[in-house]
Amino acid sequence: MELYMYNPAFDSLGITEKFRTLIWTRRYQTAGEFRLLVPYRSDYAQYLTAGNLVMQRGGTEAMEIEYVGFTQSVDEEELIEATGRTLMCWMDRRVTIRQIVSSGLTRQQILLRLIAQNITAPTDTSRKFPYSSIRARSTYADADISDYASTENTQLNENVEDLLADSDLGLRVWTDPLAKTHAFDVYRGQDLTVEQSAQDPCIFSTEFGMLGTHGYTRSTEAYRNVAYVYGNEYTEVVNATRTGLERRELAVEASDISKTYTDEDGEAVTLTEAQVRNTLRQRGKEQLKLNIVEQTFTASVSPNAQMQYGTDYDLGDRVTCIDWRWGVAMNERITEVTQTWQDNKVELELVFGGGTPTLRSALRRYAKGR
Repeated sequence: MELYMYNPAFDSLGITEKFRTLIWTRRYQTAGEFRLLVPYRSDYAQYLTAGNLVMQRGGTEAMEIEYVGFTQSVDEEELIEATGRTLMCWMDRRVTIRQIVSSGLTRQQILLRLIAQNITAPTDTSRKFPYSSIRARSTYADADISDYASTENTQLNENVEDLLADSDLGLRVWTDPLAKTHAFDVYRGQDLTVEQSAQDPCIFSTEFGMLGTHGYTRSTEAYRNVAYVYGNEYTEVVNATRTGLERRELAVEASDISKTYTDEDGEAVTLTEAQVRNTLRQRGKEQLKLNIVEQTFTASVSPNAQMQYGTDYDLGDRVTCIDWRWGVAMNERITEVTQTWQDNKVELELVFGGGTPTLRSALRRYAKGR
């Protein structure tokens, strides 16, 4: 594996091919990350610095270095450690300054508007990320949202990740060093489950030799199915028909949603009571999507398996996972992919389904609705 290094202006800095460890993780709806451990060399020390970009040979997604450390092992070998995240991390450097309130737009259209207004084409040009754009793609035929309001004065990634979860869409940033572009791409993975017949299905099962060590978990600890949404003037209840022990309630604070707001052009707009109530209900639905039954299948997969990662299946694709002995058969998205290079070995691990919430996402969920 060769790693190509670039500075923020896309100037080529060098190639790293001798390393102790490389762990490269991609995620469907949140930022991925990497960890690199290399023997100390003066040229490595020069270009492994915070802000520079790392790309795999032939890859389309870059990681930005955020941390660099120098250590000495027990046998006195000097090492450089570098860690960072995919360019989705840029979203947590922007605040959703102007609230987006809309009617009749799909989630994909709202996501693109959030990215354009805060990253690729903001009114205040000092907020624009250099070389950033939105990747052209066909519009998905998804139902629109009757009324929507982004959460006011929060980090951009929070609004984006809420919408991604609600829409089952993913986000990635395509980086092209030759064209000097970072293109934000809102996309949906392919359906490769046994439920469809348009393409050859992708089945992860011990019977087909696709699985190594694997595990399955199902947790209802965070699950909620009824939302009380408290607005500035009104309160709405989502899924109010649930009863008894089946009913799991969530309180959602939504005081930023009101009848009047200022649009993109600085004009005052007044919503009807029905529009405000619809917007409150939409906020509640988004928060319930963050509090689902967490069903996760994790597996190590041989890089030499019959079906190849990146060719036959990729991050975001819906596939079928089966372990008949455990009584597990599920159709889920590949939500996380981790490749590890160490001691001349390559390991591949996949996460199917909701995954385990990170501490950061758990804290966000607690702050927004509890």
